[in-house]
Amino acid sequence: MTEYKAIQKSISTDYESGKRLITYEIQSGDSPESLEACKNKVLRLTVKQWKDKRSLDANSMYWKLLGELAKALKISNAYCHNIMLRRYGVIIPDMWVYVPDTDEKANEIDEQTTYHLLPTSSFSGELRIYYMLKGSSQMDSCEFSRVLEGLIEECNQCGIATINPKDMEMYFNGKMETDKGV
Repeated sequence: MTEYKAIQKSISTDYESGKRLITYEIQSGDSPESLEACKNKVLRLTVKQWKDKRSLDANSMYWKLLGELAKALKISNAYCHNIMLRRYGVIIPDMWVYVPDTDEKANEIDEQTTYHLLPTSSFSGELRIYYMLKGSSQMDSCEFSRVLEGLIEECNQCGIATINPKDMEMYFNGKMETDKGV
């Protein structure tokens, strides 16, 4: 699978078929031959707005620091991750769930790794309303940066050694090769 960063340049209609023709300007270092190989082939095309992905270094640093914070707080990594997502993450617009308002269900949600919920103070009968949160793997680099910055601040408050804020940009550009400073 090849992914290209592109800008839509024009939309027109083919006179004979009545089908749409869309022209994209590809911002790629690929050779013209590799692009030409796709010509007149049936392709699966997904068009969505481009968002930079976070680097693997930033992801690695997040999970390393999260583990250290969880150990310091004497809680599980899953619970610590959910706390970070609740404090610094992204609410998915118009997505909420109703969950029985029991300590057992709240503890179960705190330990979840497949989905992430933010409790609200709103109820519908015996059910508490929770907002759905984006998981960190669905976040773009800007969203993930906010979560990582929050984690770093919380680690600093607990006396856990973290990265120099100046070096943070290098993590998000994928330029750091080791966990120096962590």
